[in-house]
Amino acid sequence: MSPCASNFHPEYTITSVSWSSELNQTCQYTGWSSRDFSDQFRHRFGVNPTYHAASAFASSLILMTAVEQTQSFDSQVVLNEISHNYYATFYGNCSFDNKFKQCDMQPVVLQKVSLVYYGMHQSDSPSSPSCWLYHT
Repeated sequence: MSPCASNFHPEYTITSVSWSSELNQTCQYTGWSSRDFSDQFRHRFGVNPTYHAASAFASSLILMTAVEQTQSFDSQVVLNEISHNYYATFYGNCSFDNKFKQCDMQPVVLQKVSLVYYGMHQSDSPSSPSCWLYHT
């Protein structure tokens, strides 16, 4: 192994997540991408959104849409509407079966590959180019 090659230290991570702002999803109701939602949330609250925040917002959009479509607040009418439709949100695509269980949401698998290069000389701050690969 060459002296330069010995300075590379690969780091690998793979995980399953519920949502990421890097997803290539666009909401049919707001027109926002996952990144747009993240930017709007950060602008409003000063922090990056968690998947909890994204899920809550997307769920609220689905509920709001069902209420608007049915012009009703009757829970059975709204649930029936939700169970017969497909929803494309920045959080992901989802639908519900007749027992109101989510049946179309796919998990996201993140894979991070980093090559950390420490250079030929001692360095207090190594460079760390990396990229995330998204699989849905």
